[in-house]
Amino acid sequence: MKIGSKIALFYTGITICMLTCIMVVFYFFIYNYINRLYDSYLADKAYLTAQKHWEKDEVDESSYEIIRQEYEGLLLAEVEFSSQEEAESYCPPDWFGEDVTFSVRYHNSTLSRGLTEK
Repeated sequence: MKIGSKIALFYTGITICMLTCIMVVFYFFIYNYINRLYDSYLADKAYLTAQKHWEKDEVDESSYEIIRQEYEGLLLAEVEFSSQEEAESYCPPDWFGEDVTFSVRYHNSTLSRGLTEK
């Protein structure tokens, strides 16, 4: 191999390595930028959806206060288990109160319509 071919091969290798490095760096910057942009989009969409429903339902401060008072003192605790045996052997603390796991009254869909009885 002649010296000219060796030099051309050397510079070709250097160019390919530099282009690869630039592409990798560019990929990570773009990847992070797109993830931040997507997270921002999701947050904005969630806010706008909540705002749309708030305006659609025309909930004012007095209505909000009535809703807040209706659920005053309501505390729902959720405990997750890794197995059925662990769930069956669990002994909840006294302050847990009534187990409402299978009570339709405490499903989110029911609570969204309001408590029917206290």
